[in-house]
Amino acid sequence: MPGITIPERTLERMERAGAEGRREGIRMAQELLVELMEMPKVQGVYLMPSFGRYEVACEVLDVLKDRTAPEARGMRSSGA
Repeated sequence: MPGITIPERTLERMERAGAEGRREGIRMAQELLVELMEMPKVQGVYLMPSFGRYEVACEVLDVLKDRTAPEARGMRSSGA
């Protein structure tokens, strides 16, 4: 894609993954999501799975299951 530069360390990581490249790509996306959750000005993400592979987007999001705050899941905390 024009204008997008992939860091060398990312290319190396994918190369080392070999046949497990898809799994490694999902893992890298999950790591990025976890980092973004800690950034105060980030309010969301937009995932665009290639070739309509929506199940891959779901796998990426799986990392958030246990990390979201109760408020983000539509529950209120029991503030005393």
